[in-house]
Amino acid sequence: MKRFLLFTIVSMLAAVNYAGEVVMTFDDPTVYGYAKPDAGKYTQVANGGTLSLTPIEISAAFTSGSGLRFFANTNTGVVNLRIYKDASFIIATTDGSKISSIVFEGSNLGSSYISATGYDGTDTWSGSETSVTFNCIKSTIQINKVTITTAASGALASPTFKPAAGEYYGPQTITLSGPTDAKIFYSTDNTNFTEYTEPFVLNASATVYAYSRKGETASETVSATYTIKEIVKYTTISDLSAACTATAQKDAPTVELQMENYVVTFVSGQNTYITSNGTDGFLIYGTNTTFTAGKKLTGTIQGKLYSYNGLKELAITDAWANVQAAEELADVTAQEKTIANILQNTDALESVFIALNEVNFEANALTSKAVTIMDEDGDEISLYDNFGVLAATSFNTTDKYNITGFPARRGENVNFYVASIEAIPSAVDAPTFNIESGTFEENQTVVISAPGAARILYTLDGTDPTPQNASSKLYEQPILIEQTTTIKAIAYNNSGQPSNIATLVVTIDKPITTIADLYTACTATKASEAPTVTFKFEDLLVTGAKNSNVYVSDGSKAFLIYGSSSNLVKGDIISGKIAGKLYAYNGLSELAVSDAFKDVVIKSQNNDVSASTHTVAEILADYKALESKYVNIENVTFGATAVASKNVTITDATGSVTLRDNFGILTSQTFDTQATYTVKAYVLNYNGTAQLYPIAVEDIVKNIPDAINGIKAQTVGKKGIYTIQGQKVETIANKGIYIIDGKKILVR
Repeated sequence: MKRFLLFTIVSMLAAVNYAGEVVMTFDDPTVYGYAKPDAGKYTQVANGGTLSLTPIEISAAFTSGSGLRFFANTNTGVVNLRIYKDASFIIATTDGSKISSIVFEGSNLGSSYISATGYDGTDTWSGSETSVTFNCIKSTIQINKVTITTAASGALASPTFKPAAGEYYGPQTITLSGPTDAKIFYSTDNTNFTEYTEPFVLNASATVYAYSRKGETASETVSATYTIKEIVKYTTISDLSAACTATAQKDAPTVELQMENYVVTFVSGQNTYITSNGTDGFLIYGTNTTFTAGKKLTGTIQGKLYSYNGLKELAITDAWANVQAAEELADVTAQEKTIANILQNTDALESVFIALNEVNFEANALTSKAVTIMDEDGDEISLYDNFGVLAATSFNTTDKYNITGFPARRGENVNFYVASIEAIPSAVDAPTFNIESGTFEENQTVVISAPGAARILYTLDGTDPTPQNASSKLYEQPILIEQTTTIKAIAYNNSGQPSNIATLVVTIDKPITTIADLYTACTATKASEAPTVTFKFEDLLVTGAKNSNVYVSDGSKAFLIYGSSSNLVKGDIISGKIAGKLYAYNGLSELAVSDAFKDVVIKSQNNDVSASTHTVAEILADYKALESKYVNIENVTFGATAVASKNVTITDATGSVTLRDNFGILTSQTFDTQATYTVKAYVLNYNGTAQLYPIAVEDIVKNIPDAINGIKAQTVGKKGIYTIQGQKVETIANKGIYIIDGKKILVR
């Protein structure tokens, strides 16, 4: 059933309309004829009960239920008025005077909790009405104070001030509100009034005077006195702690903490713990969605400095807006202390990140979020599960634990807020494996051993094996591993005590062994999507090497290996394995190696590298099968005397193809477009189009007269024909210096 609360404001002088301000607080309900409830307790306001505050009488009437209660805060004992979800309450006058503003102070006052026409969605209603209805639409409204401003019947309502008059720290932005269609005029000397058009800032203490005007009718002039206090700045945690003397937020000063490489030690919800030197600590309370443990912070934060239920904190108001974090993380190490250290030095160690080691729990479960622990010296302290760590962890009275957290005062008691808990390993030996973690090319059979253990549990999904984990399996026989797997195992003795968890990471990396399989597996088109593969091979011929490009052949197919730091040269026979990203770069299949050929062995050098002869038509028709192969094309003509944008066209009797100067060897070359050439190059797939990449200037040979061309290796002695660069050739195909049968000969 919907509940409602009716507040009726009645003048004590029936013949005179009341005009002014009514302030209601509830910390002492005896003012209204009720006994103050004990801390943490409720007092129900009876149906039809009356709350009186001279000279105003406020009567309340509502249906049965918990629509309205006094509640005494558990920690502070301060009493507030609570109104519950789905209740409505009405604030009204009975003498015809108009309510111009209603200002609430308390909790849950936002637009998601209270709805009313004229309500600003934070804490203030303004307008000119004799009755205002408020709806509690979510959870519980908690009201500590209500300020109601009224104007006499028929009078124009005076302006209202936001924030209300009072003491504030730092400059304040003043907002004035008044009756609909009325103008507002304000002054700080009650003499020189200015029309109000927008909020203004007070940088120093002042009294603001204001009145409303509609036509020729003016309201009473009202005033609000603001005392602007200095925001004190602190640069050390010790000074900030020493200055923390307020015991309630309403009495707390607003201060500023200036940080230089302060370190975050822990974050949970709105609790952020910081340290300036690793041995001090302080609690910053307020929403933090950016900074995590280990962040090094520089900048300033402002907030209310006070002790909340005995624990010193800075309740920030500027949401970390002026704080920056360094890119590198700091080490966050808890200081090892005893319980006696904490009890004897609570003030110095409060909110410092502390480790309590080898402690015993005195109960197996929490009671009201607390449990007592004892250390080896027999000292005790109460753990309070402020961050929900203990509720999410199982603990017992038989084992020992290492705990980190923060000493904190809770009223008259000293507690320890737990940040982490770790069971100290028992005497049960952890399981062992028959192999060590590593990378294997074949499937592996894993044997788990734990001598003396009653049983072994293991998982294959990387989770911790426990009896509660559905992924846990009882080890009974060796485990066949056929793919990369993380095995975790734990041993239990006859008493059910667990060992440490042992972990084995088996990486199965079955290599590709043929160039044909490389092409089959090469389906990715960019490095970001490419798989990392291992290519294991025997006796591949290096047909060419230039810059980061190494071309290899198995006699049938060829492939491009791309990677720096290679000492391979043309004519090397190599064996070994390489790992890299396998993908097609602009259509060209390649293996981009990441291990710099470190596992490649050169078995022999200076082996003969022959280019297979093809026509242009054959290359165009079968370029995918010929990809990265070293080919020879005879009797071609150049379509231009020089490369343009690294390209030049060559043509034989069967067609034309692009010769691309990918390695910058042809930039200074001039071609005779009337002559024929023999060209050796590598076949490339460029986005579905065949291209040729020459790798050396010597591979572009201009044909010479048949008389010279007729000198062939078989016509000379055993020493054969070599170029001046030492390359063995079968035919003299160009002018130059040659070594023929061991003698230097100039061919003109």
